Amino acid sequence: MLAGVGALLVLAVVAGLVALEQRGTASDRATTADAQRLGSRALAENDLDRSLLLARQGVALDDSAQTRASLLAALNKSPAAIGVLRGAKEGFTGLALSPDGMLAAGDSAGHLFLFDTRTRRRVQAPAVHAGEGRIGMLAFSPDGRRLAIAHQIGEGEVVTVMDMRTRRLGHELRIYDYDRRVTGLSLEADAVVVASRPERSTTTVPTSVGERLDTRTGRRILGPVTLARGQSSPLLGMSDGRQLLTATDGELVVRDAGTLKPVARVGAGALHGSVIALSSDDRTVALGGQDGSVRFLDLRSGRLRPASGRHSGAVTAARFTPDGRSLVTASDDGEAILWNVRAGAASETLQGHANGITALQISGDGRTLYTSGVDGAIFIWDLAGTRRLGRPIDAGGPNGALAALSTDGRRLALGHANGTITVVDLSRPDERRTFPVVPDGNAVTGVRFVPGSRLAIVLGANELVALVDTDSGRVVRTIASRPGDEADDDHAPASLSADGSLLAVPRAWAASGNVIQVGLWRLPSGRPVGKPLVVGRTIHDLQLSPDGRRLLVVLDAAGLEGGVVETWDVRTRRRLRALKFAQAQSLARFSPDGRLFAVGNRYGETRVYDTATFKPVTRVLSADPGAIIGAAITRDDRTLATGSETGAVQLWDIRTGHVLGAPLPGVPSSGVIPAFTPDGGHLVAAYATGRAYLWDIRPASVARHACDVAGRRLTRAEWEAFLPGREYAPAC
Repeated sequence: MLAGVGALLVLAVVAGLVALEQRGTASDRATTADAQRLGSRALAENDLDRSLLLARQGVALDDSAQTRASLLAALNKSPAAIGVLRGAKEGFTGLALSPDGMLAAGDSAGHLFLFDTRTRRRVQAPAVHAGEGRIGMLAFSPDGRRLAIAHQIGEGEVVTVMDMRTRRLGHELRIYDYDRRVTGLSLEADAVVVASRPERSTTTVPTSVGERLDTRTGRRILGPVTLARGQSSPLLGMSDGRQLLTATDGELVVRDAGTLKPVARVGAGALHGSVIALSSDDRTVALGGQDGSVRFLDLRSGRLRPASGRHSGAVTAARFTPDGRSLVTASDDGEAILWNVRAGAASETLQGHANGITALQISGDGRTLYTSGVDGAIFIWDLAGTRRLGRPIDAGGPNGALAALSTDGRRLALGHANGTITVVDLSRPDERRTFPVVPDGNAVTGVRFVPGSRLAIVLGANELVALVDTDSGRVVRTIASRPGDEADDDHAPASLSADGSLLAVPRAWAASGNVIQVGLWRLPSGRPVGKPLVVGRTIHDLQLSPDGRRLLVVLDAAGLEGGVVETWDVRTRRRLRALKFAQAQSLARFSPDGRLFAVGNRYGETRVYDTATFKPVTRVLSADPGAIIGAAITRDDRTLATGSETGAVQLWDIRTGHVLGAPLPGVPSSGVIPAFTPDGGHLVAAYATGRAYLWDIRPASVARHACDVAGRRLTRAEWEAFLPGREYAPAC
């Protein structure tokens, strides 16, 4: 009986354990399903802050390649955004920034909001009026102690001045006529300057006027002064308080904001625009049009030049950065564009608002942009590029996608068509040095760092191979293989062994036409290692294994369309293995430990193989139709980065074959070379245009950045809507 009872007890315990395991498995599956659902919902969410919170919560529930991919993709919707502020769910209509960092915003329902930009917290603000209509333009005094607020009363607008120290409102200042709308506003010590035009035309010839009002008594000090007449409403733009701009078709007038008298008139042809901005040096006017166009007018010469690009909707706001080198325009298409004023070209497009942008402000140091939108959000943008996951780097001009990262991850070297190389210290990316290397200004055709050193291998015309000190730019040693023989323009780059002792360089064999050979040299002596290795067909890419014993060579197929990837024994000069493909291949790259290698083709496809067996360890990975021109694998063999000729940098999980988020944003239609830093936590993407990005892809950094940008946590109502039945435990 005791034995029977014991057996039953054992069976009961086993059954209980099985039930617990099954329940745990079911719970794990439910958690995984919830996490993946949150990730999918995050990518479909229009509001950036909610999108980031959902994706971050998905990672907290189930930290997997798929949920991390969703979080990275959510962040890449607006990579330059570093914060989101919310009001009362109404569309914002006005925005102003004080010198001490206080941001004022008004919405369409008449609510006034104050935000401390240092803490991003809302500061208590008084009710402006009973909510009869919207708040329009806002303007701080130069010392930031007072705020002028244009707000709707009945058919028109009035101006109220608030003391920022006491948060008390002064009396309403009535502007000229009862149905006017404020289109320019500037606040001085004791006076407010107002430019206005009819809200709707009630006369045959609508008239725009300017006036100065005493802020203490409301008495009109000056005006109304007629600024413009015409059937079509003129454009009115207020600069930083010194100048008032008026533009009608055919003429732009610059007026002194104190006297409202004209100081300059410029005939500029048809000015079919909607927004005007004046640079800080009073020399350049930016004109934004209803058709989305942007033009620059030189006030001294009268020259009007169009920008090379445009918005897809009407321009709604424009402002120069304090140094006048850049212009930011916003549109009702929901995008803001950062323009290079000298080049007249767009340098970056900022996307994030779910609807049109109504106003913008730029901080005094020019590093931060604030945009307010109809979607009820205020976005904070990093113009300096130092507070993003992907930090932009000016890499010294077009480089033909010739870039190399030092093995310690601290330096980036890029080759140029004029025979120079540019070296960027990634710890101080604003500092870069350019050195002439290839004689007679011939193009650099390849660049690689010698592992563990500051030396770089630079390839040039006539199969020149130069060993260059990247500190001084001095050519330490020159290796000229077969002087006088012109190298193929499409030849493969040089390759180095992991210890930097062996160099492999493709060489044209002039005596045999298109037959290509590979020269091998010892470094740093530059002595050749035996005779060149003859592979028999055109080489598209090559790479030495980290131990220097094997060589991967990407070739054309013999007499057939397609491609071949061969492995050669460096010591014996014998071919060991070959992979044949139906399509031409463009690239082969070993992993840092030599256990894997990736092969990419000209149709955007990549596959990872086991070096020992030559068998694939992933499916065919395809995310972009452009030719693969760069690839890198992390030291732990877990992540692959591919770069295409279309500018797409894509991350992949090697074990699952899953794509890790959307392509990293960068420079469209520009070839790009990706490279991981030694720890795998950062990725450098160098584009052929001369721009590069340093991405922080560490999971902890990505998660922390998502919470920082969102600036809040999931509310209990949101939690119940997206995760019903789960205990409230927001990750941010």
